Amino acid sequence: MKRMMSFFLILIGLPSCWAPKYTVPRYPLPKQFEYQRDAGMGEPLVEWWKQFDDKQLNKLIDHALLKNYELRIVLEKIEESRELYKGKRADLFPEINVVSDVSRSRISKVLAQTSFLDQNRLSFFSLGFDASWELDVWGKLRHAKQAQFFLYQAQIENMRDVYIMLLADVARNYIIASALYLQIRLARDRIKADAELLCLQRVLFDAGLVSQIAVAQQEQSLADSQDLYKRLQTDRAQTENQLAVLLGDNPETVSMRYPLKVPLTDIRLETGIPSDLLKRRPDIRQLERELASANESIGQAVAEWFPSFSLIGGLASETSKGSDWFTGQSLTWTFGPSINWPLINFGRVKANIKSKESIKRQAALRYSKAIIYALKDVEDFLVQYFNALDQARYLKRRYKQSKLQESLIAAQYESGLSSKNDVLIAQKNRIDSHSSYAQAQQAVSVSLIGVYKALGGGW
Repeated sequence: MKRMMSFFLILIGLPSCWAPKYTVPRYPLPKQFEYQRDAGMGEPLVEWWKQFDDKQLNKLIDHALLKNYELRIVLEKIEESRELYKGKRADLFPEINVVSDVSRSRISKVLAQTSFLDQNRLSFFSLGFDASWELDVWGKLRHAKQAQFFLYQAQIENMRDVYIMLLADVARNYIIASALYLQIRLARDRIKADAELLCLQRVLFDAGLVSQIAVAQQEQSLADSQDLYKRLQTDRAQTENQLAVLLGDNPETVSMRYPLKVPLTDIRLETGIPSDLLKRRPDIRQLERELASANESIGQAVAEWFPSFSLIGGLASETSKGSDWFTGQSLTWTFGPSINWPLINFGRVKANIKSKESIKRQAALRYSKAIIYALKDVEDFLVQYFNALDQARYLKRRYKQSKLQESLIAAQYESGLSSKNDVLIAQKNRIDSHSSYAQAQQAVSVSLIGVYKALGGGW
């Protein structure tokens, strides 16, 4: 008896010994980002979009968080995953069913005579309960429940990832639209200046002071300005349409008033340390939860090696007459254990275990890959951000010099020392410098948004 008990205890302990121990893959991370420059290593801003100090941007983000369809879809996926987890958890408990059967049959008269039946038409009435309970001796059901729970957590991280991307996309499209709005205004001024220059060149040509080449060149410059204006209008319309989709609204219903400057911020960038990405980036956290789920699936597959034990039972009232239902003589019941052991399955269980192990290895590789890509994203946007800052400073100085040059030439024109042609050319240079500076400001803000998105900021 003691030997049988010892053997039974060993048999129970075997699956827990064979089930793999869950460990998160270790990946070496640097102490700081390579392109850190003058960025701090403090905790990044959570509500990073508020540093632009743009009330309309804040309203757009709040609106998108309420109505964006992609975010609402992933929220429903969380609900679906949670209910699936509840179903796996319910598998640990007995299942009780109400069963009923009403039938009337006719047997042959020969059989009725040989069985001493009074008639060859019989009725059968049955009503009762049956129950079954699979005893989770080897942990198969517990592993299945835990695997689904980790998938539920992975869906939550997926929602957070969509949340971060939504914040970044709304802010990025709004800033691009603001920059395009400013460039369109400048393009109108450029067309006006080119048109005045063309009129002036034609007057000079009629007076014999310039050649036909100068007129043709100015006509080409005007055509380029008009083409740029149309392209900017197309880009702004497409950007606004994309912004409307992010807001969950029809493009026709979205109308905004943009500021006369590109939204910028002077707040110092804080990046934290690279190891913080493991806890801050939802895509990495999602893959880690999927890895944990894959590990539990292996334990579930290993448990298939061993017999499953169940308790089954039932209580019913069976009779050939409806009037005899629920009488003492019509009651019937069953109760007993059930065992099912896949003794010969031609390698199905082993193949299933091997496939689950492969799925776990794939999940581990995806997890490590995500870390590499996360570091790449941060480094890419950091170098883009700081280079955009340097370029914006240069173009700002250039824009200031063009404004100064325009004012000086205008003063000379008032004194009769410069021509109208010189004034218009200086005006065009100032417009082009302003447009280039606006594009540089857009690049600074967009790349900064990319940094915060890569850092996993926003939740």
